[in-house]
Amino acid sequence: NATYVYTSDYPAYYQYQPILTTTSSPNQTTQPSVINNNSTYIIQQTQQNSPSSIDDDNNTQLAHTTRASPATIQWLINNYEPADGTSLPRCTLYSHYINFVWEIDSVEIDREALGCGEVPQVTLPDMHALCDYLEPLGLHVQHAITFIHAYNDNCAEVLQCIKQLQFDAVEGCWLSFWQCDGGSSEELAGSDIDSDNNDNELVPLAANDAAAAGFNMDFAFYQVIVDVLIPDVLASNMSSQLTVQIRNFAKQLEGLMRKVLVAAPDKVVQLKVGTVRLLSSTLRRYTSLNHLASAARGVLQRVEQTQQMYVDFTRLDVMNIHDQAGWVCDCDAVLVSNLQTDFRENLQKQKSLEQWADWMEAVVDQVLAKCHDKPLNVLADVAKQFLKNWSFYSSMIIRDLTLRSAQSFGSFHLIRLLYDEYLLYLVELKLAKRANKPVLSIMSQTATVRREPIAVASDENKNNEYYYNIYLDGRLLKTPRGNQLNVNSEALALLIANEWNTQKNVLDINCMRLCGLQFTAIDNPLNVQRPSWDLTHGCLCLS
Repeated sequence: NATYVYTSDYPAYYQYQPILTTTSSPNQTTQPSVINNNSTYIIQQTQQNSPSSIDDDNNTQLAHTTRASPATIQWLINNYEPADGTSLPRCTLYSHYINFVWEIDSVEIDREALGCGEVPQVTLPDMHALCDYLEPLGLHVQHAITFIHAYNDNCAEVLQCIKQLQFDAVEGCWLSFWQCDGGSSEELAGSDIDSDNNDNELVPLAANDAAAAGFNMDFAFYQVIVDVLIPDVLASNMSSQLTVQIRNFAKQLEGLMRKVLVAAPDKVVQLKVGTVRLLSSTLRRYTSLNHLASAARGVLQRVEQTQQMYVDFTRLDVMNIHDQAGWVCDCDAVLVSNLQTDFRENLQKQKSLEQWADWMEAVVDQVLAKCHDKPLNVLADVAKQFLKNWSFYSSMIIRDLTLRSAQSFGSFHLIRLLYDEYLLYLVELKLAKRANKPVLSIMSQTATVRREPIAVASDENKNNEYYYNIYLDGRLLKTPRGNQLNVNSEALALLIANEWNTQKNVLDINCMRLCGLQFTAIDNPLNVQRPSWDLTHGCLCLS
């Protein structure tokens, strides 16, 4: 028969301290409490039939004592409840507490990674132009001014939520402004304005062109949000948790805006949803770019991988790539050769991601330098053509690496994805700086400008007089013989541009009499020995 021997010689594990308690009935249970005794915090619970210490001569109940901060004690009380006969391993409690502290610290770290930004100042529109629009609505100029100020305050509230990473609170801020009750109309409109005007009656102001030009600062404000959340697209201190939060927030933006504008006019919904869609797209693009940068940084920091990339790059069939891509893209052969040489040297020198970024910015500056004095739409066309050429050349390189079963194919594919995205980002920055507009609005503005041909002052002639050119979708209009369509009169240039604007799906050159006459005057098919401006004058007189 087995014999079991019990002993009470156990090492001290818990520290107990006698606590005097009030007399309670046998069925009464005392809730846990926190007692401060000389900086020692004690979690105390008195229950019926609770165990007592054998060293307690006064037959008082004991409580577990631990030295910890009040915040830790409060966390224990909030997350756990005492139970007789049950205990948790200390490692489980410690792991839970570490995760809790890590979440708090990660939020603080994410906030430190955010950028700075303030709500842009709103320029008040020409209120006299609003009078005709406001009068049928029963509103006054003061309503418009108050509405603009209220909108600015609402943007400040939204930005504060963004800085605190409280993305769920953005919907409430928008709802409080766009769907506010009539009871707050007096506060919004001011004491000197009739409070019968409901706040929702002021919403149509956002659809007025004159008002929108003054206070529709969505592009500038959303650009501030982008700069706050992602101050540097190549930053290495952006946590994956923050990236997920930003992407989830971006996916919900369009739906939230449609929800809060459910009762707004269609034009207001169209304007607001269009701009917030650009914000959503930009946030998702920039977070993806940051993710690619993090992955590529790990590749470029490994010496053996960059060495293998250099070896594989030197084995490319460069002549074949130049022949095929050169015929398709019609690029400057010298520029392509220089880019190839620089790329190979950067791999050989094992440059960091930041050094690669500086090189790509220098490339973009070199490409755009030749047309720095051109209109924005022309500059945008040059930049887009460069991006297309870069993409085609890089695809040819990836194709050659694939056919050769290069060991560094995966690394090159990752680098190519990053560089394509970063070059687009740089082009947007350069165009925004050229136009003095927010980066967020570049795609929409360049697309809008290119819808119609425009006449612009382009250069000066020998007599120091301006002549004008016509741009069709950003491309300079030329005559049938390939000469530039230079027009000495701005009025005539605008009339020719209007002829092109009135064309529909089918181009009818017979309806563009002024353009045809200008073609004839410049090309001079009969070789008449007269100045072009005299020929233009003669053609106009004949017409």
